[in-house]
Amino acid sequence: MVVTADPDKEPVVKVMNKVISAMALDYPGARLTVYLSDDAGSPLTLLAARKAYAFARAWVPFCRKYRVQCPCPDSRENMYDRFKEDVEEAMNDGALSQIWTEAARQDHDAHVELRVSSLVSNAPYVMVLDCDMYCNTRSSVLEAMCFHLDRRGRHADDLAFVQFPQMFHNVSGNDIYANELRSIFSTRWKGLDGLRGPILSGTGFCLRRDSVYGARPVSSQDQFCSMEVGELKTRFGNSNGHIASLLCRSKSTIAGDVLLEDATFVASCAYETGTKWGEEVGFLYQSMVEDYFTGYKQLYCRGWTSVYCYPAPSRPASFLGSVPTNLNDVLVQNKRWMSGMLAVGLSRHCPLASAITVSVPQSMGFAYYAFMALYAFPVLCYATLPQLHFFRGGTSFPEASSLWFAAVFASSSLQHLIEVSVAKRRLAARTWWNEQRFWALNAVTGQLFACLSVALDLVGAGGRAVDFDLTSKASDGGRLYQDGVFDFAGCSTVLLPATTLCLLNDAALVAGVWKMVISGGWGDVSGEMFLLCYVAALSYPLLQGMFLRRDPARVPVWITAMSVLMAATLLFLFVLPQINPPSPRRPRPRPITHHRPVSSPAHHRPAAMPCESPDEVVVKREPIDADFDEVTVKVEAAVEVQVKKERIDAGHDEVKVEAAGVLKVKSEPIDGDTDDAKLEAPGEVRAKAKREPIDAGGEHCRVKKEEQPDEIEVQVKEEASASSSEEDEDDSSEDEVEIVDPPPRSKKRHREDDDDGVDFIDLTTSRPAPYLNPKPIRAMPPPGATPASEWKMVLAPEPAELDEYPPDHREWVFYKKSYATGLSTCRGRKWLDAGEVVHFAFPSYELSHGGIRVSYRQAAALAETVRISTNRSGEIGKLSPEWARCLAPLVDSSKVMIQGKMVFPMMELRLMQEVLLYVSFYIHRSSLYLISPKNAHHHNNPLPLSAAYSSCLGNSA
Repeated sequence: MVVTADPDKEPVVKVMNKVISAMALDYPGARLTVYLSDDAGSPLTLLAARKAYAFARAWVPFCRKYRVQCPCPDSRENMYDRFKEDVEEAMNDGALSQIWTEAARQDHDAHVELRVSSLVSNAPYVMVLDCDMYCNTRSSVLEAMCFHLDRRGRHADDLAFVQFPQMFHNVSGNDIYANELRSIFSTRWKGLDGLRGPILSGTGFCLRRDSVYGARPVSSQDQFCSMEVGELKTRFGNSNGHIASLLCRSKSTIAGDVLLEDATFVASCAYETGTKWGEEVGFLYQSMVEDYFTGYKQLYCRGWTSVYCYPAPSRPASFLGSVPTNLNDVLVQNKRWMSGMLAVGLSRHCPLASAITVSVPQSMGFAYYAFMALYAFPVLCYATLPQLHFFRGGTSFPEASSLWFAAVFASSSLQHLIEVSVAKRRLAARTWWNEQRFWALNAVTGQLFACLSVALDLVGAGGRAVDFDLTSKASDGGRLYQDGVFDFAGCSTVLLPATTLCLLNDAALVAGVWKMVISGGWGDVSGEMFLLCYVAALSYPLLQGMFLRRDPARVPVWITAMSVLMAATLLFLFVLPQINPPSPRRPRPRPITHHRPVSSPAHHRPAAMPCESPDEVVVKREPIDADFDEVTVKVEAAVEVQVKKERIDAGHDEVKVEAAGVLKVKSEPIDGDTDDAKLEAPGEVRAKAKREPIDAGGEHCRVKKEEQPDEIEVQVKEEASASSSEEDEDDSSEDEVEIVDPPPRSKKRHREDDDDGVDFIDLTTSRPAPYLNPKPIRAMPPPGATPASEWKMVLAPEPAELDEYPPDHREWVFYKKSYATGLSTCRGRKWLDAGEVVHFAFPSYELSHGGIRVSYRQAAALAETVRISTNRSGEIGKLSPEWARCLAPLVDSSKVMIQGKMVFPMMELRLMQEVLLYVSFYIHRSSLYLISPKNAHHHNNPLPLSAAYSSCLGNSA
């Protein structure tokens, strides 16, 4: 049986080659009948069949007489040319071509060939060939019959079909489309042959007629004989001739006129109504790939088996076909296969549900192909998520998994290379690369659209989404394919995802590398870098077809335009959240364990404090802008004392001292600066405690007891990172205090625990994107900054400026502390510590800057630029525009004063990087009206002016 469907996509001359080669097989002529099924019903095919019959009357005896090995007439040019000219002349006849059109074709049942052949020849075995596959050796049928007639083999009674591999005559040496189907016919089919046989593959198989009729392996013929005639007619239809063919295996003896009438009846479209054809008899209708579904459900689930007849390397292929040489035809063909098999896998006929009937390994083999289309989703993730993360300068692979990722990729690639080399019997690196590339391309095109088609079909959207797309066999020789060049001519929407992902990958690779070069930090992105480079190498033919080629077979312009638009949209949507990041949380400083004392600079020398009595100590306390932690202080003295500090804020503190006896200290405020501390112990004493601001960093503190001849110096040990420090001379007689890491605590924080009553403000909802000043000017260096002429190489950075100097409280009223955002205007190495003081340089409103007169527009732009700097690093950036517009006029009018500190330590800066500052606001007493409720919701006011109005007035009083 030779099957064709469209004379345009399947040229008539090639179809006739297959018919003639089948007629010339080395098999007894009385027992061989060739049927041509034209699903299109074209008169061109009918005329060509008549001419082919006339040519075969001379060709078949010639092949038998001279023992021609290849019966295809295309290999004999002298005898074949006349026949070819006659067929082509008929095809060019306009009058004949007008008789049949695509719209005039009529549908019919898929089992017409089986029913009609049962009335004519009723052969027990059927060889099925596609229209593009011809017989390459005359002994092909004999090889298949050796398996069917061997009663001593393991398939003596249950062999349903013999499957031949699909091999092709026009496969290129550089098979860029993986048309050879090596993984199926050279690897996996051989493995399935070790179980119960390969999957029915649509063409090139020799089938038992009774197996496809729904019989079971044991006594299949007797099974039909034991059935009643009424039951047979219900199952197979009302044709008496067809029912008679089921009960005997002999050739039909029906008269010619009755045979023609009965054949017309069984070939009609209404014959199958009310019968089991397509459900339990013949090829099943529920799938687009009827061969796959019929082989699994109709044959294997009923107990049948199969064998795989693969030719020896020294022998020619039994059948040869032709492959599509256009990329669009290859993708459409794969889409049809994948959608049909996925529809079976997602239906009630899932192969995994029949594991007990078929066997678990065999059902897994069927299920692998049923769900192969789902490869589209992991490949789609690998083609989008790492690219988008890399575009933002981040990473999507955990550091610990980089080695595992490399090991899995290397082992998988090595396994694939070994399979290809074994199948090719040589090291086939080029075939391995072509299969790798086409597998990735097919996953995001044919397999992705197959999943979409099946999903739409399952929900009933738009009618039947899965349609039969016939692959064109009318090729022009495939010049580009033979040269190893992709032919994109005629590509449809199925190529759009691949081109979009290609542009997305290349854009992410270029932008990510550029950002890392600019910032100077690469980090651990080896996994993403390798993946993006690998995808770029795989997708290079697509990039070449879109931008580098100008021939007619390039990627269509509309696909290129749509791909650019979709890739740009993805990047924009993914990068957009960077413009509005979440509001900053209150930072928690790192717990630091101080180990060894270091020398203190001049302005950080320890302060000596007098002690009024042996039981009275003056303590200098400094605030820590951190969460409340427990700090264990160990005093190395005659008696070891452990101190727990709990909850440091502006109110009452309780300090519990754990020593030989429990000492509980209560500090109660006496006035603005000093507190009375009551010490509850075996004896009660009163002490005065002075509280003064301090930073989180470690410092020296000297405590002097007036009753003792010597001073006691308490040193806080710090870790020296850059250089060793010298210990003081009287270190042996001094008490040492060591600050160790606080114990772990819950990450959950309550708003009422925040000290200083700081209100958090989300500055990101209205903040525009950062911009570059066209002519940035550097702020004047603060007093005390090192001139550039005196710069020199040092082994360690200068100590950070950590002390704040609040303004006179008689003139200025402290209002609030809040977070503010700055933007860096420099890049490179900068030493910025947490808590380091930041200086603000506010602009002037004059038209002359540095002796250069500027325009009004430039002056207005400069007036909104507030530079920020530190003593150690100089200028580091500027305030964001909304803060600058709000604060510049207020500071210029002497109404508001601000002081700031760094929140996070930073060692590297990138251009326009956000710098988070912790800013203190002071309002002049003459301008307290600014914090009135009527000014709280001004549209250009980022200050937290909506609360504490009455408290500020009370403080000012």
